[in-house]
Amino acid sequence: MMGGAVPKRIAERVDDLLDAVLLLRRELADAGHLVSGRSDDVVASLLARPSPSGAPPPGPYEEIAPGVCLGFRKGSRPDLVLRPAGGGALEIALRRPTDSGWLTVEMELDPAVLARKGQATLLLRGASPTPLSLNCLLRLATEGGARDLAGPPVALGPDPAPHTVRFACPPGGPGEGCRAILFLPTEPFSISLTELSLL
Repeated sequence: MMGGAVPKRIAERVDDLLDAVLLLRRELADAGHLVSGRSDDVVASLLARPSPSGAPPPGPYEEIAPGVCLGFRKGSRPDLVLRPAGGGALEIALRRPTDSGWLTVEMELDPAVLARKGQATLLLRGASPTPLSLNCLLRLATEGGARDLAGPPVALGPDPAPHTVRFACPPGGPGEGCRAILFLPTEPFSISLTELSLL
């Protein structure tokens, strides 16, 4: 009994510390900027308005939360599940391989905000029962076409951990539009997120 209580208290303390780190990173991302540009936390938005039972899954690039969509090939129907996982977490799981060549979570950002801040910051806290490395980028819509700014991969493992990915505004400005894109696996996977936002 005693032996089980101590690890539980340690785990709760670790969770508290991770939350404090994430909050500090949020504050650092906002500090010194002239405008407010944070997106809503995607996890909180989706948990606040769960899909009705039996509702059809979202279509490609259909908004699932304000400024947020799932990206995949038109005509494809990934067997993707988004559901509450307890403890304020959102589970995203792909139950079968998809015939789409890509599967993404995409978050819009006002280009004027990126220009004034000079950077965009993607905040993510999550875990995966099997190790995963998720690529991410910031895609800018310019007159000459799309321009991608790659960020470092986000490594997820069994223990929840906070991640921060920063994208610098390029010389010449962000163009006419911008969005952060997180690439999900196209083979079966499961991840649990407690934070996903764009500052």
